[in-house]
Amino acid sequence: MGRTSKRQSAGKGSDTTASAAKNQKSRQYKAGIYARLSADIDKKVCRQTSKNESVEVQIEIAKKFIEEWNGKHTDKIEMVDCYIDLGKTGTNFNRGAFQRLMQDVRMGDINCVIVKDLSRFGRNYLEAGNYIEKIFPFLGVRFIAVADGFDTGAGGNETKQMVSEIKNLVNDMYAKDFSVKAKASLAQRRKEGSYVGGPAPYGYKAVWEGKVRRLIPDENTEEIVRYIFQKFIETESYTAVADDLNTRKINPPAVYHKTGDQPDQHGETLSLLKIQKISRARWRAPVVPATREAEAPGH
Repeated sequence: MGRTSKRQSAGKGSDTTASAAKNQKSRQYKAGIYARLSADIDKKVCRQTSKNESVEVQIEIAKKFIEEWNGKHTDKIEMVDCYIDLGKTGTNFNRGAFQRLMQDVRMGDINCVIVKDLSRFGRNYLEAGNYIEKIFPFLGVRFIAVADGFDTGAGGNETKQMVSEIKNLVNDMYAKDFSVKAKASLAQRRKEGSYVGGPAPYGYKAVWEGKVRRLIPDENTEEIVRYIFQKFIETESYTAVADDLNTRKINPPAVYHKTGDQPDQHGETLSLLKIQKISRARWRAPVVPATREAEAPGH
């Protein structure tokens, strides 16, 4: 009787183990693909890496991984959504698409996060490690970095923990080093007399002289800037200056930068098209002091 009970007990144990293994193998994952394009200041670096780091390439790599995985394993991965952050730094996780991803994770809509590599996920060593080693495991989320061969759902990843920590540290160091170099580059360009801002201030245009970008007076608007100075001296009122410019049908800076349109010297518009464009935007009092701060060209 004792032997019979032991065999029956062993049989039940085997059935339970087999059942558990079967359930484990047939697990279904709902995946969110995360892609990020850096907000790198160095445009030359951006051009060199854009082909390999574009969001389209990142998403395609993740989709290819899912396709190959589903063809070889019994547990399946279903792509639910793609989360894309464009022009976002990897040094922190205050990114719109990433926050939306985490919201879906907390709601139970996503239980697998796939990225091209660890650098696309983040370049902050401490925060990236916190998500991968603490937050995701706590929430029951599988994390996959395809190019790095890192998968928290695959066996043996305990031995890869040190590898992920080293890569996260390298990514963190790269981001900090790049930031220092970018600031140093901007400082050096300023010393050389180069204009490192965005669009030229109203009254100027930016031109390249060799490798130096300089500001020179814009012949279309320099007289308008001088007029703004003169009018403000007379009225001491930004509102009065703005009203006068609107009466003269002078395009405000935002419109001029887009269209390049200004009336002739007599204040008469050159075409009906210009009149239509001017009517959609007007000078406002806060715009006048910003124009005055740019200084009159030639003064």
